[in-house]
Amino acid sequence: METLQTVEIIERVENRAKELGLSLRKVSLLSGHGPDLIRDWRRPKSVLPRLDSIQKIASVLNVSAGWLAFGEVGEDPSHSVTRVPLISWVAASPYSETGFTEYEATAQRLAVDGLKPGKHFALLVSGDSMNRIAPEGAKIIVNASIKELLPRKFFIFQKGDAATFKRFMRNPDRLEPYSTNQEHEAISLDADTTVLGQVVKVITDLS
Repeated sequence: METLQTVEIIERVENRAKELGLSLRKVSLLSGHGPDLIRDWRRPKSVLPRLDSIQKIASVLNVSAGWLAFGEVGEDPSHSVTRVPLISWVAASPYSETGFTEYEATAQRLAVDGLKPGKHFALLVSGDSMNRIAPEGAKIIVNASIKELLPRKFFIFQKGDAATFKRFMRNPDRLEPYSTNQEHEAISLDADTTVLGQVVKVITDLS
């Protein structure tokens, strides 16, 4: 039988998932634990959810593990710190192979505040074609839930096994650099181009 604390954890998961428009199956999948993690918490004789599982579910839901586990008073779950996986690097240049390791549980996590709902990952910028907004070595936060292309917004584009970080522009549709280096040129957008997500935050180290 579920413990009282497990029931409360599941209730918080259900309420927050509903706010984000996510099913419990989708939340479980995005956590990296397979589709049945939360359902398994309901099983007879189930043990209290593991802390590492709670942390991963909290990351998907953009809440803190403390709020999810204990319902910490005074916290607005929609404005909590999100732990975002740093999964690879991306070229701020023409398309380059990145070796993305998508959503690996072992990825380094960055604590990022103020993110809107969605599935986020972080990338390290390599190259100078976007240095007006993200210099080489900066970390960018990508919302993989945003796929709709809007002019003058920044996105990660993939083509085959390669990816690039660019600004989307229209008339004609193109992937445009945003750089002090005038040697960089725009890249045409074609049917083989996939949008991985919108870049929503840039983190730079000024030290």
